[in-house]
Amino acid sequence: MKQIPMAALVGVMIMVSIGTFDWQSLRSLHRIPSSDALVMLVTVAIVVATHDLAKGVTTGVVLSAVLFGWKITRLDVSI
Repeated sequence: MKQIPMAALVGVMIMVSIGTFDWQSLRSLHRIPSSDALVMLVTVAIVVATHDLAKGVTTGVVLSAVLFGWKITRLDVSI
C-alpha cells in the first residue's frame, strides 16, 4: 500500500463510490421515510464538507441510532 500513489487510490475510491451509489434514490427521496432521508443527506453532506469518509459514516451511524431510539420510545406495546 505504501508504494501505491495517492492519486491512484483516490481514483479507485471515486470510481467505486460512483459505481455503488444508487442514483435512483435521489428521485425517490420524497417516498422514503423522512428519518432515512435525513440520515442519507447528513452523511453525504459531512463527507463532502470534511473530505473524510470515516466522519460521515460515523455521523450517519450515530444519527441512525438516535433516530431509531427515538422511534422505539414512542412505540406503544400493549398486550
